[in-house]
Amino acid sequence: MSPTPMLRIRPATVGDAMAVSALVLPLAREVVDAPDATAFLATLGPDGMFERLASPRFAGLLAEDGSGACGIILMRDTTHLYHLFVRRDRQGLGIARRLWRAMTGAGGSAQGAPARFTVNSTPSAVEVYRRLGFEATAQMQHSDGISFLPMACERPLNACPVTR
Repeated sequence: MSPTPMLRIRPATVGDAMAVSALVLPLAREVVDAPDATAFLATLGPDGMFERLASPRFAGLLAEDGSGACGIILMRDTTHLYHLFVRRDRQGLGIARRLWRAMTGAGGSAQGAPARFTVNSTPSAVEVYRRLGFEATAQMQHSDGISFLPMACERPLNACPVTR
């Protein structure tokens, strides 16, 4: 299956909080590894998403196909990749890569772009982030019922390789 030509990427707004939460929560529930993840999961609910989308510290892009929201990227303070989720039935089609490139301007102008991006990757997403140019910066961490690997893309924006 190839990416649909009808894929649209646009800025995420507070009006998208419900759709983003509906996209993210089922995927996030798959990665929690302890019962104490309640607080984390609450941040992914509509109210938590509304808070982040309304905050000047966050910027997001939403990918939509013919059936609605199929991907979200959310950056905090321009350098930390806070969320990158793609709906299960659309994974493996390059949507995460397209969201990353659209958010960072990869392939376009890098004026004023930061040279170091960070992410806390769940174990199941490590390979996706490696393909986007990230490398582990520490050992696996555990907090709030979630396991994650701190990673960074520490090169200038245009040099962060996106590989297959």
